[in-house]
Amino acid sequence: MAPLYRVRVYAVTVYALARYCRELCRKAQNPYKRQMCNVDCQTLMRRCTEHPPESTLVLGDCVGKAVELLEQKYLT
Repeated sequence: MAPLYRVRVYAVTVYALARYCRELCRKAQNPYKRQMCNVDCQTLMRRCTEHPPESTLVLGDCVGKAVELLEQKYLT
């Protein structure tokens, strides 16, 4: 089992990505884009959380790439 601090870091990182997604998708310009943004966020969340809490570095890297991808797709 992972040490408690790793589980906390993992949970905070996942929560931050979920909150970021909610804010980003709210800014989408039309209902279709908003829906697609939500689907992409759910997919990325699932992909980033495939790894157990022991791998917080993997999670952090995945979240960074997810944020980059979402910003490119929905803010430009």
